Amino acid sequence: MEPVTPVRLWLLGDRARVLILVWDSSPRAPVRKDVTEDAEGGRGLLLVETISSRWGWYFPQDTDGKVVWAECDDRDQEPAPESVAHRPDDN
Repeated sequence: MEPVTPVRLWLLGDRARVLILVWDSSPRAPVRKDVTEDAEGGRGLLLVETISSRWGWYFPQDTDGKVVWAECDDRDQEPAPESVAHRPDDN
């Protein structure tokens, strides 16, 4: 088992998109792994590629580690059906 290291997560958004930023202390570039069905890890970039319209990563100037970012927008999303959508004023 790999040692547990801290991560930080930021979510920023507006009505059209969400920006996800994840920092970890590893100095290694992110690499997509081939994993078996029963593997407990190794799917991070697969998930990022699946949910985002674009993504990337960089080494921050003011700290160690790296940041992986992903932008998710509603371009390819279908709106929720009226019968399922929740509105704050619904009782």
